[in-house]
Amino acid sequence: MPVKCEKAILNPVNARTIKITGGTKAIKTHKVKGNIISLEFPTGRIISLGETIQIKNRPYKINIIKKRTVGNILFYELFVASQTKSSLFVMPMLGGERKLYFYDNLLINCFIGTSDHEGCIALLYRWSGDPLFLKFENAVKQFRNYIDRYDVSETFVMFLFDVPTKHVDNYNLFLNGKYSELDGSYKEQILKFHGLEINSQIAQILYKNKKRKQRLENNLGVILDDDAELYSIMNKKDEIFDKNYYI
Repeated sequence: MPVKCEKAILNPVNARTIKITGGTKAIKTHKVKGNIISLEFPTGRIISLGETIQIKNRPYKINIIKKRTVGNILFYELFVASQTKSSLFVMPMLGGERKLYFYDNLLINCFIGTSDHEGCIALLYRWSGDPLFLKFENAVKQFRNYIDRYDVSETFVMFLFDVPTKHVDNYNLFLNGKYSELDGSYKEQILKFHGLEINSQIAQILYKNKKRKQRLENNLGVILDDDAELYSIMNKKDEIFDKNYYI
């Protein structure tokens, strides 16, 4: 059952995100420098950044709060974290497709390392006793590039993998923000992994779509060089797992 706060309803969207719908117009926002730092409900209940709340018996540490409007519908999203760039461009190096990795329900994020292991592929999950997830745990241990699995906490588990040899160059290109220079076959693999078409945002980044370049130039008020990448380089701080931030 959803968790109710007065008329507002809090529901998990995925392993990183909670969506608040229902009586959202009665929620008061508190901001610092334009950023929401807490939500105050009519009951007096306050959800603040840095707080850990339980939704369906699962802990979510709230690090980001966003107010959204679609048409006349107002809702809020609470995030443990934003999706990492590694989740988009590095994780496909492991092969397969998103469904195999519980990407849309149990995966929290992919990283290029942890405090103890850098230059690898790290997958953070919400642990589940579902037989399918237990089967997945056993399956990934058979991966040629599997390094280790360890419990980050009672409810979070981390899997570590070496970067597949055939993707070392692609991995280094990603680190340097050279998305358009990724190997052609790997670009196709990324799109297939995420189930994306050639007109998707990711494809526009990988293939330097002219319309995307024009939009960026209009939004930024600058003229980009023809060799400029159309997506920002990754921030290493966001792409290395930080236990204190997530848990």
